[in-house]
Amino acid sequence: MLVHRRPYYDALEAASKGTEASDWLAWFAGIALEAQERTLAQIQFLIDKARLLDQLRGKLNDRQERVMLRLFREGPAGFTGGLNAGKYVSIAKTSPATARRDLGELIQLPIRNRLEPVLWVFWSPALR
Repeated sequence: MLVHRRPYYDALEAASKGTEASDWLAWFAGIALEAQERTLAQIQFLIDKARLLDQLRGKLNDRQERVMLRLFREGPAGFTGGLNAGKYVSIAKTSPATARRDLGELIQLPIRNRLEPVLWVFWSPALR
């Protein structure tokens, strides 16, 4: 509801000016369904996150783990613009060379296809 606060009050006001509430009820039901879909996506994301972290246990160094946890904090919407080497350097507080190496190791993991929606790596041309 917080996402659609203004439209909610607009729809409620329009419905309160008459005796017909069908439009408002249909609008409200649509918003409720949308909220349920977002909640299901969040739950699925948390399940996938737990499974992925379980698979990665012992395979990541401290920097990689810190970056992965930071990426996961963004939720299902993901990290704006994906993760590039420059962002990795900033999050991991490491050198560009180490960032390249760490990212290369992440890409080589056997679960790469499971990582791509979360990681969505872009290599910064300056750090290739």
